[in-house]
Amino acid sequence: MSIVTLRSVKKDFGIKEILKDASFSLDATDKVGLIGTNGSGKSTLLKMIAGIEPIDGGQLSVNSGVRMVYLPQQPDLDEQRTVLEQVFADSGEQMTLVREYEELSRKLARSADDSQLLARLSAVTQRMEALGAWELETKAKIILTKLGIADFDAPIASLSGATASALP
Repeated sequence: MSIVTLRSVKKDFGIKEILKDASFSLDATDKVGLIGTNGSGKSTLLKMIAGIEPIDGGQLSVNSGVRMVYLPQQPDLDEQRTVLEQVFADSGEQMTLVREYEELSRKLARSADDSQLLARLSAVTQRMEALGAWELETKAKIILTKLGIADFDAPIASLSGATASALP
């Protein structure tokens, strides 16, 4: 089943036609590499698929229920965040629940008899199970480890290249 389809898509910046009659389809199980010279339209294509850049012609279809996120080559990083916090900065309800669970757990470590905290922790835990949020953090840590990042609580500012990446 196709999650993204482009049909005869065009993109023109006036002095340069970036895409002309571009067509392809991407299925959920496909693994794709996008290769091209500087200025050939790779980032523009990805921005169009993510809905950040408008297309000038043709048709772009994204299957309903698919959430597209574009990560720029030089992302804006909040150097005050930890690595894990930055990974999940805009990740929606699942990560919000994980953060709330962690905060409630810290509070309960100091006040184990607080019935309101216990009730809230129970509700958050049930919602996390329903949304599969437990696996979200685990998967992120596995990927970060494969990238050579083992200290998930390290500040972004301590990473090599973080300062340069945060600059415009």
